[in-house]
Amino acid sequence: MFSPGLRCYEEEDLNSQTRGQTKVTAVKEPSANHGTSMAFIRHLALDFYLISYAIIIACNAGESQELKLSCCKKLNPYGEATCFPCSLSCVQLFCDPMGYSPAGSSVHGILQIETLEPTLSSWYVTQLVVSVATYWFLAWMDAIHKPSMLQGVSREPEVEVTCFIAGAQAFKVDIFPNESKIFTQIGDSVSLTCSATGCESPSFSWRTQMDSPLNGKVRNEGTTSTLIMDPVSFEDEHQYLCTVICGAMKREKAIRVEIYSFSKDPEIHLSSPPEVGKPVTVTCSVPDVYPFERLEIELLKGNRSMKVQEFLEPSEKKAQETKSLEVTFSPTDEDIGKALVCQAKLHIYDDDSPPKERKTIKELEVYKKMFTVEISPGPQIAAQIGHSVVLTCDVRDCESPSFSWRTQIDSPLNGKVRSEGSKSMLTLSPVSFEHEHFYLCTVMCGQKKLEKGIQVKLYSFPSDPEIEMSGPLVSGNPVTVSCKVPNVYPFDRLEIELFKGESIMMNKIFLEDASKKALETKSLEMTFIPTTEDTANVLVCLARLPIDEMEFEPKQRQSTQILYVNVAPKDIQLTAFPSESVKEGDTVIISCICGNVPPTLIILKKKAETGYTVLKSTGGAYTIHRAQLEDAGVYQCESKNEVGSQLRSLTLDVKAQAFKVDMFPNEYKIFAQIGDSVSLTCSATGCESPSFSWRTQIDSPLNGKVKNEGTTSMLIMDPVSFGNEHQYLCTVTCKDMKREKAIRVEIYSFSKDPEIRLSSPPEVGKPVTVTCSVPDVYPFERLEIELLKGNRSMKVQEFLEPSEKKAQETKSLEVTFSPTDEDIGKALVCQATLHIYDDDSPPKERKTTKELEVYKKNFTVEISPGPQIAAQIGHSVVLTCDVRDCESPSFSWRTQIDSPLNGKVRSEGSKSTLTLSPVSVENEHFYLCTVMCGQKKLEKRIQVKPYSFPSDPEIEMSGPLVSGNPVTVSCKVPNVYPFDRLEIELFKGESIMMNKVFSKDVSKKALETKSLEKTFIPTAEDTGNVLVCLARLPIDEMEFEPKQRQSTQTLYVNVAPKDIQLTAFPSESVKEGDTVIISCTCGNVPPTLIILKKKAETGYTVLKSTGGAYTIPRAQLEDAGVYQCESKNEVGSQLRSLTLDVKGFSRQGYWSGLPFPSPGDSPDPGI
Repeated sequence: MFSPGLRCYEEEDLNSQTRGQTKVTAVKEPSANHGTSMAFIRHLALDFYLISYAIIIACNAGESQELKLSCCKKLNPYGEATCFPCSLSCVQLFCDPMGYSPAGSSVHGILQIETLEPTLSSWYVTQLVVSVATYWFLAWMDAIHKPSMLQGVSREPEVEVTCFIAGAQAFKVDIFPNESKIFTQIGDSVSLTCSATGCESPSFSWRTQMDSPLNGKVRNEGTTSTLIMDPVSFEDEHQYLCTVICGAMKREKAIRVEIYSFSKDPEIHLSSPPEVGKPVTVTCSVPDVYPFERLEIELLKGNRSMKVQEFLEPSEKKAQETKSLEVTFSPTDEDIGKALVCQAKLHIYDDDSPPKERKTIKELEVYKKMFTVEISPGPQIAAQIGHSVVLTCDVRDCESPSFSWRTQIDSPLNGKVRSEGSKSMLTLSPVSFEHEHFYLCTVMCGQKKLEKGIQVKLYSFPSDPEIEMSGPLVSGNPVTVSCKVPNVYPFDRLEIELFKGESIMMNKIFLEDASKKALETKSLEMTFIPTTEDTANVLVCLARLPIDEMEFEPKQRQSTQILYVNVAPKDIQLTAFPSESVKEGDTVIISCICGNVPPTLIILKKKAETGYTVLKSTGGAYTIHRAQLEDAGVYQCESKNEVGSQLRSLTLDVKAQAFKVDMFPNEYKIFAQIGDSVSLTCSATGCESPSFSWRTQIDSPLNGKVKNEGTTSMLIMDPVSFGNEHQYLCTVTCKDMKREKAIRVEIYSFSKDPEIRLSSPPEVGKPVTVTCSVPDVYPFERLEIELLKGNRSMKVQEFLEPSEKKAQETKSLEVTFSPTDEDIGKALVCQATLHIYDDDSPPKERKTTKELEVYKKNFTVEISPGPQIAAQIGHSVVLTCDVRDCESPSFSWRTQIDSPLNGKVRSEGSKSTLTLSPVSVENEHFYLCTVMCGQKKLEKRIQVKPYSFPSDPEIEMSGPLVSGNPVTVSCKVPNVYPFDRLEIELFKGESIMMNKVFSKDVSKKALETKSLEKTFIPTAEDTGNVLVCLARLPIDEMEFEPKQRQSTQTLYVNVAPKDIQLTAFPSESVKEGDTVIISCTCGNVPPTLIILKKKAETGYTVLKSTGGAYTIPRAQLEDAGVYQCESKNEVGSQLRSLTLDVKGFSRQGYWSGLPFPSPGDSPDPGI
């Protein structure tokens, strides 16, 4: 695009007028052959355009500097030239287009151009180019029309355009601090000072790159302007620009303010006072820190690092946060006197400058805890007389304590002491008055002694009050009710209240002296006259023992009783309907009513020769169908209750007819047993040819056979069943007369003797249940069973509830008792009585006798938990030897090979225990318990088989998991025994990686840690997979759990960052003012830390990105440049870069904001 001979160069100007300035010159040298005139003109115009473009590049390279222009013309081949300077307000061009003045003519073509804008700009220089080109075009057009002007022209003129960039006296702007970026803490005060030199009256303005509010105060003084932010906050984090205008000139300087918060020293907190051997958690907190992704915390104990933690995840929002590090450890004796140091570093700088640091030191006041003694249930206990109380003395932080108990006044303990390990128990059973003391437990731990006391206070309030009446409740009759509280102590605190309904009848407080220690029964008595209105009311006896200084429950007891007031019967009415005098064959209803409340029992009777016969009445009414002569007589009604009774009588007269009928048996009721045969005979007198018919009163089937012979008729029922239980009527017709006789057949079943059964063979001292059963009985509500041992009654039982249906049932009586020596040779008698008759006739009876063959059993010995026990090493095992049927056994323990027991024996009553604690391999024996009962001896044994499988396997890695790097995983099973039965398997997911069986000789009895090791190469696909270490101890002949343990570990394989994508949206080349999003993504698993940076003069500046994206709203020329993305994790890092081009705007179009090419580079003709 350049015309031949055009070149640019830069040199120091040595002219005295422009010394200290840089001269940039664009030179157009003459062409060897300019061709035609028109071509010559076109070349000149284009050359001056390109010369001017070279000046634009040169002058823009000197930012905000003064520009001086001059147009020079060389007059001869020796380099002499005449230059005409150009001021900023005008351009004067004194240039001869032909390179010399024609003969006879003067210099012509003088052209003056006035500019509208005094400020230097690319637009201004462009106008210069247009002016120069226009001038030369017109000049050469004139030469064409005057050919004589071209005579003697041998070449193009050589033209130079020179740009002088001013030096020391130029208009200049500086900003203080003299840095591209400063760091300031939240809450501090920061001042940015902008100063102008080379300008007497500059005008200042401040703004942020994003045009957000300044949040500060501006102070202008002469040639300086100060922006003060006090206090600094998150809103002050920006790129700040100071713009200075001096006349027609404008300059701008930028500085970035980065915010951080790191104002407080770390804080060290301990979860509990540090104590030797006891885990304690140390928390090191750094409060109000920002940005925390630049924070690093280290905790040291003495000069040894315990943990270092970084917080690499970027913060989602701008906020001060408290970050912490936690370490749990168990102090040792060596830690006494050491110090904890919490050191925090905030790496706020992007270069190698040292980070901000703060630290806190806390002395470790580690101590050894003194042994302690606790007594329970507490400093005082309320003990109920007759019950049991256990006082427990518990020692902590003493390996071998010794115990002793006493009362404060050194009276007898009256209890049993049992000490084991770190506990001692004093059992008071049963509690009595001798136990009301202050008890002290004295503990010796080496030479140190501690004592704790507990007060035992007694009380007795064992049961609810008892309500008793002096007699039955009869309306109008005084009765005394007593409320008794049995076996109470101390009774001087007792209160009793008696209520009827919600009304209090009487209360009593027992304040008499109770210096005598004894259980007493206290009572309250009250006499009152009951009325019928009291029925269904409730008597409540409430007893309280309100001893506030004693804790026990209940302190209040009550009993209730519902009142039923009895009233003697009165106002009885006994009537016969239709009359007390009827004819033979009439129907008569005899009824009795009584208006009493509560209701009374109504009994209707008929007088007979042997006394009164009770009639079966319904609702106090008795119906006689077709009255016979024998129905005549005296009828009586008795109304009675618990209080008394009342009688009424009437006489029924039945007028006889000559014709007569008799029934055999001559009873109004007979009783027949199921399965037997019964015959009813009906005979007529006073009639030669009677006619007979039989029926039941309810006209049900007869269930029998009828046989008529002359003046008699017979009904035969064989066998008798439930269907024969009726009122049977024999009707005899003799011509016009009709007579009827009735007889009732009642059914019963009582055909079998009682049966006696025992739950087990009778044995002295062992409970046995005797069952006495009466089979196939009916009606069982009339049954009574009695069980006797010898001639002494053990139990009598009646079955009064009526049967719901007619059926034979088996009824039983049960008695449980423990045979004694006195019962040997005695007999059990089961006697059953069935009261089937309504009068005083003797009942049916059956009985069975069974000899009691009581025997004495030999004593027995049981050993538990069983014939064999699997005991875990380090744990405790208790072997128990239990004796039955021996009052005073003696015990001894030994091993089958008579080796030491290695355990503690404790014998009490019928039990002896051998405690092996802790279990060790020395306890692998057969243990025998020998029991002597008098002269008899029994022995039982149990085998103890130790094992050890105490914890889950431990999975360990030789190092971190990195994709492609071999790593060794070990699976350890600690403290296992016997290890020759151990199996270990290692899985990755569901695939087995390795297994190992340990089948070596284990003649040496010891705990060992066994392990399996496997080396493998992890890949990225292993992330999320699970390593499973499965350990088994499959000893089938031993019962214990678990026989299988496992541990798991999820794999997280680290992969160095890869596949980084760094993009600029919408493009890597944008216009000034566009919005640009620079984003960086990495598809790594696990995720990586993304850091976006921009290249600056001093290095790279870290950008505040969100989710790997950095947004530039309204891009400026200074946003152009190289952007870099760094993706890193624990394994490695990867970089990607891109160059963002921001094109500036002029009236002729857009031009690049990237750095300009160096001298000699070709300018881009497309701009």
